[in-house]
Amino acid sequence: MYSETRVWALATHPGRLDEILAGTDSGIYRLDVAGGKWTHLPSQMDDLCVWSVTRSPHDPDLILAGTRPPAMFRSIDGAKTWRRVEAPLPETCPAVMRPRVTKIQFDPDDPDLVWAGLEIGGVWRSTDGGKSFQSASRGLVSDDIHDINVVRNGARLVYATTNQGLHVSRDDGLSWEMKPLDSAAQYTRGITPRADGSGFVLLGNGDGPPGSWGKLMRSRDYGANWEDAGLPGEPKDLAEPEPSADADRFGREERLEQALLNFRRHSIRSTFKHKIQAPLINKDMCISFGFPMLNDLL
Repeated sequence: MYSETRVWALATHPGRLDEILAGTDSGIYRLDVAGGKWTHLPSQMDDLCVWSVTRSPHDPDLILAGTRPPAMFRSIDGAKTWRRVEAPLPETCPAVMRPRVTKIQFDPDDPDLVWAGLEIGGVWRSTDGGKSFQSASRGLVSDDIHDINVVRNGARLVYATTNQGLHVSRDDGLSWEMKPLDSAAQYTRGITPRADGSGFVLLGNGDGPPGSWGKLMRSRDYGANWEDAGLPGEPKDLAEPEPSADADRFGREERLEQALLNFRRHSIRSTFKHKIQAPLINKDMCISFGFPMLNDLL
């Protein structure tokens, strides 16, 4: 892998923890942790930015990947071959110009249910294991989707984070409702439940990209109520760095993308999505990836 390659997503293998897939700005790569080597896996995504990669918890050889420009691809042989998924995704959007598939989420219980989020393009839902997707955005305050995750409290709750707040669906994504937070801003990024199904969920909250502050919020009741997790130290300044002397040579889209990348690198979501991309988090993962402070919160 080229040393300046940008990695947007990581996905582990449930049976082979030393194998990691990476979605990058030059396609898909596989890491052999023991050998310390990245191998490029040729595909139709080689010329695309791969923003999301997800393995099915029901069949690890079933993998879905999402890109920018917006498209989704499906593999049933462990990333050896890929087929483009049927989904009429929007080609353009406000602000970021070209949407990107920021999250693909398999349901942990039903192998046919899958959700995908676009920044900016709303939520999309599959009922055939990711072979095809249809728009499922009714009730969303914003189509700027950052993350999607699923928790069970007896019923299935699907959460989606956006630039204007946290949303929840109680009907498998057919409709959504805003869930206001007790916070100075409603901007949300990553949302991740603990692996044991105890109802403990973590949520990244801040005042926007690149933003001036961010914090980690915590729920102990499946997302019904939220509180500041109380990380030590002052909220991190997420402001964009001072522009360099040659900044003017970059176009508006490139500057915006760099600002969003800067936010991702410094936001709470970086901890969960870009450092330890996996459907769920646990204490061992926090320790192994160098986040003992977060282990205290779990």
